[in-house]
Amino acid sequence: MHTAQLIVIVLTAAGLAWDAWLSRRSERQFHRPLPPAVADVYDRDRYADFRAYHAEHERLSRASALAGVAITLAALVAPYFKWMDQALGARPYALAFWSYALIWVVKTTAETIFSYYDVFVIEARYGQNRRTRRAFAKDTALDAAESLAVGGGGLMFTTWLLSRLSAWTGGGLSAGRAVLAAGIVAAILFAGMLAAAGLELFVLTRQYRLTPLPEGPLRDQIMALQAGVKRPITRILVYNESAKSTRKNAFMFRFFGFKAFGIADNFLSGNSERELLAVLSHEIGHLKHKRTLANFVPAILAAAGVLLLALCCARPGLPRAFDFWARRCYGLAHTNLMLDFALIKLVASPAAAALSVWHNFRSRREEKEADMEAVGNGYGAELIATFKRLSRDQLVDVNPDPTVEALTYDHPGMAARIAYIEKAMADQADHLGQKINPKSMPSNKNKNPRANRRLFKSVQSF
Repeated sequence: MHTAQLIVIVLTAAGLAWDAWLSRRSERQFHRPLPPAVADVYDRDRYADFRAYHAEHERLSRASALAGVAITLAALVAPYFKWMDQALGARPYALAFWSYALIWVVKTTAETIFSYYDVFVIEARYGQNRRTRRAFAKDTALDAAESLAVGGGGLMFTTWLLSRLSAWTGGGLSAGRAVLAAGIVAAILFAGMLAAAGLELFVLTRQYRLTPLPEGPLRDQIMALQAGVKRPITRILVYNESAKSTRKNAFMFRFFGFKAFGIADNFLSGNSERELLAVLSHEIGHLKHKRTLANFVPAILAAAGVLLLALCCARPGLPRAFDFWARRCYGLAHTNLMLDFALIKLVASPAAAALSVWHNFRSRREEKEADMEAVGNGYGAELIATFKRLSRDQLVDVNPDPTVEALTYDHPGMAARIAYIEKAMADQADHLGQKINPKSMPSNKNKNPRANRRLFKSVQSF
């Protein structure tokens, strides 16, 4: 066994151990009592349903993850890439694409089997599924086509880009020209990201029927909530989630200059207008409170990576040394960029995991900020009611382990979220009481602090 295979096994085992540790923490959390903020979400029978539902999903998730790991290990430890090298020879595009495509076919097949069991066995058992097998086949085919187009197309594009960079540099670049090359590469990659996002939007329109929300009082209220937004969202679309599941959602979709609100028809039929306005108020909070600098940090890091790539091309010994090491470990006669990228991704996985922790922290902070915007609009009570109802209906984990939440959640856990919304509503009520009559009713406030909370309805989002 060569060094590369050993690194693959060690890092894969470390990833599995990490996931198992997180899973054990989550399971232990289920045996702890629910905190006051979410104690009324589940009654005894419904909480038993939640625990059984989660246990089945957890078993399926573990099996799916292990299948994916087994497929990856089979490719990176067995002589798969050597077979591809012998079969396809010195054809970089064919070598990279078919190495990717065969793994993609096996992984997609396995994922489809697990997804089918999830939808038609687990989800159906707990009353969550309404999708027909025909609709499942259509959605799966569209998702697979998008995955192959983005993954395979991205690999072919990168193969072309790296081959052209090598030709453009002629074996070397000055630092100044390398920076210029990095800017060109960054622009090309940005265009590729836009194309991928556009494809995702196209697939979404094929999987769901989107209809504009009719003119009327509800639409007028949504537009009124956007007072102060520089570019308010005028596209308000209702999608037919009821044809697929019982789930309810309302969200904001942004793609370059395109922005829209998406509202599940289940939400319109099963929740009040004020509950919908609460959720959309949260989304509007994201529009009003843009963390521009923080949101650009990932882009800055990506640009730095592109610059590093260009500088490496200016000194071709670095990438050539890595490629030579990979080919020697796997006994290849030719460069296979699929193998190079797979190894780089695996080696970089600890750094990517650390970066995701930071990203999740920033995302939770932004969600809280949007929630506070919604509370200020007076929809806090409706938002809490919506969170509790959807959690109960969709069997959501309302009290995640704090460590798991800090490491993996990009939204605050429901217990923490409802608790800080309630606190904000109470503080707001206290402030209003002091503003109206700072001295006359202190005893009433102290005897029943929850009475003042009812003066404020809060707004928040998903």
